Amino acid sequence: NDRCLADIENRRLRNLKEKTLSFQFKIVHVPGRKHVGPDAASRYPVGPAVKLQIPGEPPEADFSTTEVRHSIVNSLATIETAVEDMNKAIIEGVESSMNAMADLHDCCSTSTPTACSASTTNVVSWEQIRMATAEDTDMQDLKGYIMSGFPEDARLLPAHVKPYNTYKSALYIVDDVVMFGDRVVVPRALRQPVLHLLHAAHQGVDRMKARSADVVFWHGIVGDIARYREACQACHKMAKSNPSLPPYDPPEPEYPFQYLAADYFHYGNKDYCVVVDRYSHWPTVAIADQGARGFCSQLRRMFSTFGICQELATDGASVFTGGLTQEFLKLWDVKHRLSSVANPHSNCRAELAVKQVKRIITENCGPSGSLDVDSFHRAILSYRNTPDPHTRVSPAMAI
Repeated sequence: NDRCLADIENRRLRNLKEKTLSFQFKIVHVPGRKHVGPDAASRYPVGPAVKLQIPGEPPEADFSTTEVRHSIVNSLATIETAVEDMNKAIIEGVESSMNAMADLHDCCSTSTPTACSASTTNVVSWEQIRMATAEDTDMQDLKGYIMSGFPEDARLLPAHVKPYNTYKSALYIVDDVVMFGDRVVVPRALRQPVLHLLHAAHQGVDRMKARSADVVFWHGIVGDIARYREACQACHKMAKSNPSLPPYDPPEPEYPFQYLAADYFHYGNKDYCVVVDRYSHWPTVAIADQGARGFCSQLRRMFSTFGICQELATDGASVFTGGLTQEFLKLWDVKHRLSSVANPHSNCRAELAVKQVKRIITENCGPSGSLDVDSFHRAILSYRNTPDPHTRVSPAMAI
């Protein structure tokens, strides 16, 4: 709008505004119901596709490839014979072309191996490469240019030979097989089995490229390797997790009970809640028998005894993120800091407090897990009066 460039903090928005200063725009709202194309493309399928009835199509028609082929051939033949009844050569040519296209479609849809599919090919021999090269028209054309020489103008080359013009100085023929340096130029029919062998050990893209750089070559092999590895579901399941972000250090407390950390733990068929001060490491523990309501009561007692904290650090448990707890923290103006997912170390103070309290509770709680016994209070008093070498002050001095 009318904001100054110096007032825009977002660099991308500032650059966009700077580039569009010479234009005047009229904003027009387009309702979503008019976004037919993008709206349809954004829909994710939630069930099986519904067959639409096309006008003129017989009901419940289920055309096979053969039926489609015959229908196309007959239609083309009808058109041709309508123009020239006696031109049977054209009809036969059209029919043979359509048969070849349909057969190619059947081959691609049924027999093309997919990435990491079961394969009985354990090795691609030299004889197989030689025979496949002899049957591959692209390789035969490439061999002809290798023997006769590539033209100076690469634009004169066929489309399937033109990519090899860059490597013409290193191409030669051995026993009717095209070689690129010490690497075999694999014909199209054997590229999928070769990719399967390169990925047999479920290696990554880099190791597959390193292996192929010693033995095999064809134009676009790097892209084919990357696509083959991307299509392997087993590799995705075994892949490493995304690296963790750099840890973000929480703020350092300046006085006792300024920042608190809380966590739950299970011991002796009972659930307990620990709340610890990050400055003095002073822990308080209570039986967690009322869920979020009991947790709020525990915090309320701490606030009335030690003062209201500024921040409470917890994990993403439902007790901490529930509506009752969030409403309580908002009422007392306490900031809630959540630890990172699958990274409990970000709430390390609470995790350490859990280990400390577990040692204190051991053999010091009642038969039913109750903490209202003399042995527990004697143990917690002994712990609180013991100076901690890692804290700033003694717990007793912090009160």
